[in-house]
Order: sequence, then structure tokens, then C-alpha cells
Amino acid sequence: MGTKVLLPLLALAALQLPGAFAQTASSPIRVVEVAEHQKLNFGERISAPFPGMLGGGRLTGAEGGARFITVGVELAQSIGTPPSNPTVGTRWRSRDGREMVWIPPGEMRIGSPEPEADRRESELLHVAGSTSGFWMDATEVTNEAYQPFVLQNARWQKGRADSRLAAGGYLAGWNGNGYPAGKGEHPVIGISWYAATVYCRWAGKRLPTEAEWEYAARAGTTTTYWWGDSFDASRANNSYETTLPVGGRRRTNLWGLSDMLGNVWEWTSTLAKPYPYRADDGRESPTAVSGQYILRGGAWGHPTAALRSAFRNHAEPEDCRQYYGFRCVQ
Repeated sequence: MGTKVLLPLLALAALQLPGAFAQTASSPIRVVEVAEHQKLNFGERISAPFPGMLGGGRLTGAEGGARFITVGVELAQSIGTPPSNPTVGTRWRSRDGREMVWIPPGEMRIGSPEPEADRRESELLHVAGSTSGFWMDATEVTNEAYQPFVLQNARWQKGRADSRLAAGGYLAGWNGNGYPAGKGEHPVIGISWYAATVYCRWAGKRLPTEAEWEYAARAGTTTTYWWGDSFDASRANNSYETTLPVGGRRRTNLWGLSDMLGNVWEWTSTLAKPYPYRADDGRESPTAVSGQYILRGGAWGHPTAALRSAFRNHAEPEDCRQYYGFRCVQ
């Protein structure tokens, strides 16, 4: 039996990339969980130990009882490039056809002040570094956007995904490769951290860090919600019925991002660790072997306190609850 660990790169092993983008470049990544009965020496060549893995690799390290191999994965390169010298409000369409908006440079102030209603002790108010700016999906990834990914990557189709990477509830409401009728523009739900990570990689993007997410969600504000200190149901969907189509004008913040609060919880790249946030303390480690990941933003069917900009949630990376979705950054 192999040691149970986080499997981010096993998740990537059978990744098929968009056929429209012919230019490729190899990028070293790691695949974890080498079976204990495999007697391997460091540096020894391994040939495709996992079904569907692209090529082989070499045993390069061990950590926390897990053994790692390094393999090469082909990454499609976008034909187009983002606009140069972007400013707030600049938009472009990335290679997965989704609109992205520019998040400007600045100091990433996260957490909540002590007087804030419903504040939790874990929300220490502090500066989590600065950013030189980045692109973020204008909306949560939709059912319609996720469908081409599963059509090109059979191992991520409903009923075929590895249960270690996507537990029960994956692609809630889908019938095979078909999403629920009339919900193409709703956020895709029942998504694990692994599935979100692999989709972002497929699209040439990544998940946002927790600090990036809150910085973008606040859009320059310091209030409980991006619009003020009092909850406004017209600006964030927390109804106890269902998701709403993405992109609602009143649910769009000052930097052009819709549904940063409400609709679905959004996965981040960040391991759940106490504040203060430090990107170099292991919480952003690509080779972490255990731990839960942070989700932000609240969702439908949740109390208003969970939709505060500073609120932190966390879950196991294979969890696929009907409230879990994501968006990407680049």
C-alpha cells in the first residue's frame, strides 16, 4: 500500500491539453505516492508507474513517508498574449475562452479589524506582502467552460475520476459529460481542489493564493463586504435554493470581478495555516504531503457571516461539496 498523501501531480499525470494550441514546452513536476513494495534507489529511472502518466521519471526525494518522482508534462502555450501596460478595467480572453480582468499592483492587506461583526480570531488584520498585479477570471468557472476540459481529459469525467482526487459529489448534477439543462452559465459545482488545480493548469493558469484572492475580492475596500458593512442580498447570492448565473452586474465589485462573495466557495492554492500569511512558510508548497486547503467567498445556502471578505474556510483537497467551485489567475 502506498502512503496516503496529497496527490497534486498524480492528478496532472493524464492531463490532455487543448488541441488548438500546438506549441508546447516541458515543465518538471512531481507525482507522489510510490508504492512501498517498489524497491527504488534515488535517481533510478521509473517508466510510467501510474496509468496514463506522460512518460517516466526519476525518484528524486522523500518527505513525510511519501516518495516523489519527477516527470515532464507538456504544457500548451497560448497563441495570444495579455495586453501590455494594463490598468484597472482592462480585460482580455485567455486561451480557455474566458474573460480575465487586471488586478492592479498594491499592498495586500487581509484579515478583519477587531470591531467587525462576526469576526473570528483567525482573521488577524495584517499586510500579506505586495503584488505587481495579475490577471483573474472575471467570473467563477462555469459548467459550459468546464465541459471542454472533461471532454479532452477522460480521467476527469464524472464517474471516471480517481476517488483519491475527487470524492463523492464530483460534478454535482451532471449526467455523464453533460451539465444540468439550462445551467451552462452557472458556476460548476462539486469540484475538488485537485480538479480545480488541474483545470487551471490545462488553461495555462493557476489558482490564486489566499492573499491574492482577498486582495482582489476587496478591490481596494476595507469594509466587511466590498460594498460596505451591511449585507446586501442583491450583491451576493447566499440564498438557500441554488447558484445563480455568473456575471450579475450588481454582484460585480469595483475591479470588475463578479461573485467574489457568494454563489460558490472558491478554492485557493493555500494550505490552511494560521495568520500571519507568509508565502514562504510552506503554505504555498507545491509538494505538501498533508493538509487542508483554503476556500474563500462563501456560497449559496450559507449565512451572511461566511460571505465577509475576511472569512476563511478550509477542506480536504479531494472534497467535492455542492458549494465548491473556483476561478483562475494568471
